[in-house]
Amino acid sequence: MDEREEEPRINIQAHATGSASINQAAGDQHFHLEDGTRVLRRTTPGRITDVCPYPGLAAFGPQQSDWYCGREEVLAQLIELLDRRRSGIQMIIAPSGAGKSSLLGAGLLPKLKESALPGSSRWPQLTLTPGAHPADALAAQVAAVTGTVTA
Repeated sequence: MDEREEEPRINIQAHATGSASINQAAGDQHFHLEDGTRVLRRTTPGRITDVCPYPGLAAFGPQQSDWYCGREEVLAQLIELLDRRRSGIQMIIAPSGAGKSSLLGAGLLPKLKESALPGSSRWPQLTLTPGAHPADALAAQVAAVTGTVTA
């Protein structure tokens, strides 16, 4: 290869929320956040890992929270709604496959564990798949968290 010729490179750019951006050049990811912070993540060619960041069709859970991205604005809105809520429950309603479980499992629950709201790191957390008897499943989970006995 002639010295004046550059080696071919791939440059992929993706945009995050607001004015933040993520650029990928070769194996490096460059994060430019709204507050002016710049972060570089360098990949090592040939490095093998057992960690796969994509759960496929399954929802992202707390163990994948580091890989869950792109929903920061919705997550911030949800935390703000929870902060303003004084009683009752907060419901998330969206079509199947829209990412509700990932938003909760990899987004909200880890943020609450990190005290996104005052005292939220001490709040009990439970997740369940309701199945054929959702009220019974919920009662059993609440009983386990509170130490009470179900009838």
